[in-house]
Amino acid sequence: MASLAVLSDTNPQWRPTQYSSEIFGCKIQFNFLMVKLLDYKQQWPELEQSANPFATVIMAHLKAVDTRSDGQQRKIWKMALTRRLYEQGYQRQDILNWYHFIDWVMHLPSALEQTFREELNQYEQEVNMKYVTSIERLGIKQGRQEEAERLLLRLLQRRFGELSPEIQARVKGLSVEKLEQLMDVAIDVESVEQLVDHLPAPEAAN
Repeated sequence: MASLAVLSDTNPQWRPTQYSSEIFGCKIQFNFLMVKLLDYKQQWPELEQSANPFATVIMAHLKAVDTRSDGQQRKIWKMALTRRLYEQGYQRQDILNWYHFIDWVMHLPSALEQTFREELNQYEQEVNMKYVTSIERLGIKQGRQEEAERLLLRLLQRRFGELSPEIQARVKGLSVEKLEQLMDVAIDVESVEQLVDHLPAPEAAN
């Protein structure tokens, strides 16, 4: 059995390959393989040429990091990567599965999200493959507070493991705008403790 750590942070110097714990003279050390997604930025041409869907996943992550302070560019790249799913000829369910990841990491402010949806709807009409926007007609809407909460908590759990009830409670009830800001922060921080510094005080979260 081999263990692989996939690092999605933005610190090029942070490259752990072992974990150790020591107590009362007893010590455990665990060595593991490591992949830094940031390194793939130097291999962008290869990612563009690859038919492997994980290439699109890595591209989405890299562009989410690059555009965290530029919503307009993020919208452009979100559309380009979504179109890439269609152009590579995946099956409908595969397109939906990979799109959900792109939508998760490349969230947009409400106004830009609406523009993106309109552009995507037009594109789906042009290629006669109404996969993603058909979900909306069934009532699944992005950008709602409940969905934003779920996405943020899922992102944090994926990066840092199980969250304490206190942190989950402080996320509940925040505005969509604040939740979107925290998603950007969650991509960059290296620990839950760093994220807590960006949360409103408990009394302000209600």
